[in-house]
Amino acid sequence: MHQQRLNVIVWQLSAMVATVFVLVATASFSYEVFFLLSVLWLLIIVSLTDPFVVRPRWRRRLNRLLAIMLVGFALVLGNRVFGLQEIGILSAATVS
Repeated sequence: MHQQRLNVIVWQLSAMVATVFVLVATASFSYEVFFLLSVLWLLIIVSLTDPFVVRPRWRRRLNRLLAIMLVGFALVLGNRVFGLQEIGILSAATVS
């Protein structure tokens, strides 16, 4: 059981390090993008490592963490969308 938990942590840290390297290499690093990509990686890793038969207790805590991170994801994404709308990129006046 501890090995499964350790595998999830190792995969998540590897994905986060790879994300940092890619963002720095493309000169597009920002904390918002890093957070959004980290949440997406966590979703992927949790879904791929989900056991079929028995759900350990630590997985429920991981799901709570994932729910909190998804709320943060929605807040960051909403902030980005409203920021773009504020400067007129997404406003209806520029489309018509």
